Amino acid sequence: MSIENLFKKEHYFKIGEAVEEVKHANDGKEVAIASSKLVGKALGNTGIFAGKLTVLAVKNLPKIMEEVQKQQAKSKR
Repeated sequence: MSIENLFKKEHYFKIGEAVEEVKHANDGKEVAIASSKLVGKALGNTGIFAGKLTVLAVKNLPKIMEEVQKQQAKSKR
């Protein structure tokens, strides 16, 4: 997985559709339902992003730890 893969649109919910539903809602009940869908999709996308970021961090953990050790060794000199 790469950084570019974190942002691929096909892996996320379409927020624009949910925004349009809110815009076109006629009464309070429809607005509440559409708004709930929008919030749910936004939270879902946040979860997807966080999961992908975690996977990327775990895959790169050996490199990250190696770099941290190098930086610590330099600062002890």
